[in-house]
Amino acid sequence: MGIWRSAKDWVARRAHTPAVLRDIGGRLPPHMPWTAWGLASVSFVCVYFWLFSFVHVRADTTACQLRLDDPLYHVIPLNLWWDYVTVWTYMGLTLTCVLLMIVQAVLGDARPITRFGMGLAIMGLIRGMCIWLVPLCRVNSEPGTATFQVAPVLDLGFAQIPWRMWAKNDMLFSGHVGEFILLLRLTRSWPRWARSFLWVFSALQIFGLLSTRGHYTVDIILAFPCAYFADRMAVHVLAAI
Repeated sequence: MGIWRSAKDWVARRAHTPAVLRDIGGRLPPHMPWTAWGLASVSFVCVYFWLFSFVHVRADTTACQLRLDDPLYHVIPLNLWWDYVTVWTYMGLTLTCVLLMIVQAVLGDARPITRFGMGLAIMGLIRGMCIWLVPLCRVNSEPGTATFQVAPVLDLGFAQIPWRMWAKNDMLFSGHVGEFILLLRLTRSWPRWARSFLWVFSALQIFGLLSTRGHYTVDIILAFPCAYFADRMAVHVLAAI
């Protein structure tokens, strides 16, 4: 009981640090109403279902149109080892951050997790429209060709739905980079060492995405303003509730 009380007190103190209060998210109350939880959750599920069942499927079943001659590809050598960072470490760190934000919410500060869910939904909506409207080819995809002739499906047992979680030609813009920009913006109450770790990983991830040819440089650049806009909009939407 003493440990639980100490943890709640620590979270309460961190929720009112100058860095948090200076951030636009500081206008949100630590105890978010259930309507905010519901809106963030439903928005996230709906947008990502649309991304995986329509946008990604369309990106890989229709002919991509343009392959870019990225100048940094001539500087950074191709090295698929970085997949361990951009795929497996990325997924593990994302899951860890989500679990920590859930614990933080249980201890009294639900702003990071609801802001993250709402921000991902808004960013995912923007990213989906970019992929749909700008059919870029990955560097190893030939313009005018499609990855699949038949749409990949997810077998639910009672039904099959179009499904493509990891698309090949979902280039514009980088969701990996955008997600960690969101995390860096909404974790201002976290200890300095934890945020430093997120900064270091973000830098390594950017290098890894270029080294594996997972994204073009322009994808990474566009992730910054798009993620910033998504976070600002998420705060405004949640504050309206």
